[in-house]
Amino acid sequence: DRSVARQQGMLPVLANSLDEELRAVDGAQLIDTKRPEGVPVYRVDGSIMDTDRALVEDKVTARASVALLLTDDSNQTLRIVFKGAATTIEDLDRHGRDQPERVAQLAMAHAVRAALRNASSAMNEALAARR
Repeated sequence: DRSVARQQGMLPVLANSLDEELRAVDGAQLIDTKRPEGVPVYRVDGSIMDTDRALVEDKVTARASVALLLTDDSNQTLRIVFKGAATTIEDLDRHGRDQPERVAQLAMAHAVRAALRNASSAMNEALAARR
């Protein structure tokens, strides 16, 4: 978490969002430990670049930005960086104590989704560059 105002509990949200969103990337397959033969394996690391929460009048807002790094699994050569940011705004629910945290988590999930929006084509370009 490289953000100036580190938000407690946001790293697990980043990890969960990354896991969920990578499963939706066309042509990608998540592996745990056993490396498949003859298939290029990449590692994706995430970094929280910025987080911010605010109460403005009757709105709860949260902003998050992330950087996701695609590296070769074997030698950690950087292939590409995906960046994404998102802002989530909701009407204030005066009875929902966890609303600011929930809104921040949504912003983080949307930032990861934004970063991976073009991941399929970028991964294909990285594969083509390897040949």
